[in-house]
Amino acid sequence: MRIALIIEHLDPSGGGAERNCVELAGRLAQRGHEVTVLCGVCTRHAAEKMPGVTLEEGPTGKPRTAVRLWRFANWIDNRMDEGDFDVSLSFHTSVAADVLQPLGGSMRATQQRNLATRRGGGKCVKFLTNLVTPKQVMLRRLEKRSLAHPRFKRVAALSGYVCRQFQELGIPEQKIRLIPNAVSLTPPTDEQRSMWRQRIRLGFGIDDKTTAYLFSAFNPQLKGIDTLMRALPLLLNDGVRAVVMLTGRVGMPEQKLAEQLGVRGSVRFVGQTQNMPAAFAAADVTVHPTFYDPSSRVVIESLLMGVPAITTQFDGSSDFVRRGEQMCGRVIEQSSDATALAAAMKELADPAERAHCRAAMNGLATELSIERHADQVETLLKEVAAA
Repeated sequence: MRIALIIEHLDPSGGGAERNCVELAGRLAQRGHEVTVLCGVCTRHAAEKMPGVTLEEGPTGKPRTAVRLWRFANWIDNRMDEGDFDVSLSFHTSVAADVLQPLGGSMRATQQRNLATRRGGGKCVKFLTNLVTPKQVMLRRLEKRSLAHPRFKRVAALSGYVCRQFQELGIPEQKIRLIPNAVSLTPPTDEQRSMWRQRIRLGFGIDDKTTAYLFSAFNPQLKGIDTLMRALPLLLNDGVRAVVMLTGRVGMPEQKLAEQLGVRGSVRFVGQTQNMPAAFAAADVTVHPTFYDPSSRVVIESLLMGVPAITTQFDGSSDFVRRGEQMCGRVIEQSSDATALAAAMKELADPAERAHCRAAMNGLATELSIERHADQVETLLKEVAAA
């Protein structure tokens, strides 16, 4: 098949959406399909990460303004009308395609949950901003247009959480296909894991009797950094020897917050890293008290590395943390509930409880494999192309 994959911004070293695009494009190309990635802006390293994939950059550029979003959507419309592709898949709802695999979920859910991160007057300001800011208005307008477009056939939802979002928008259940998120990650050998663990913990002054909690995010506020920082003193006051390792885009605001809360000595600022498996190996628990995640890659990668994870009901990957009666970690109800988060962190400070969580992860590697994900996406694309 001649497949078009559509993404607004492509940086393979960036967030989960961009890495998902790179991994899926590569798998589809390996299966003999002619894959073209259409993007508004891409880094110069993007093509190197996708051998056998054609990359086209549109005439939109940065920043992500309302006008440029509209130009990008129209450029995609023109490319689809040229008839060069058998089927198209967009990773955003702002662009009309045969299949929408919205890695950010619906725009309505995104805006609502971003609003939830604000408090007091800040929430009112954000609400009004969402109502009148040209970019936010355009995103809602484009999503409505995409879901009503004759080209649109299916939503490929990454989680049950995303399925529910589009059902609430009035999309018929038969138009929604659940294709759970996945990642490409090869767990290290026991020897490699042990070496990473010893080296990183020694470098950051974390002894074997201290429970190390890992937090990783490109958008720390949305992913619950404030809740984690407020939970940490509660955990320490409860007698737990704990250290939080922060990776991703963390810096001075997080340092100041840790100092204000009196927990600076229990926080390690790792910063951005290209070796997340090593960070997971050094950690005992991953903490992701997110306000919004259609399906968190951080949580999925943590579970594949055998590290229990704590997340929230507003994360689609909680489907994997809570596997029926078995728990691979903990799921808290409210993203802002520092007391509940501290209680969950205390429970997983117990090595025996972490062992129970690891036992519950049996079989997850198959469920979360990128090959399984590519199989299901390929099947859906074939169905749509043949219809």
